[in-house]
Amino acid sequence: MSVVKKETVYGTYAIRMNDNGSVEIEHNGEICENVKSTIREISDEVGFVPDVNWTGRQTVSKFIDYLNKLNENINH
Repeated sequence: MSVVKKETVYGTYAIRMNDNGSVEIEHNGEICENVKSTIREISDEVGFVPDVNWTGRQTVSKFIDYLNKLNENINH
């Protein structure tokens, strides 16, 4: 069983990266089938631009950090 390593919330999305590297995204409580597409959509909305040299795991980790920082700035 995997354990959540990183997580964030963006609007009606909950994004979790597990310790085994798997990524799960919920939208309005429903699991999103296409994680890559959902990350691209949200990235476009918030202005997150991944580096082409990052691995998938690095991209998701940095994406979650970016959204957490965004949320932090909104809440302050």
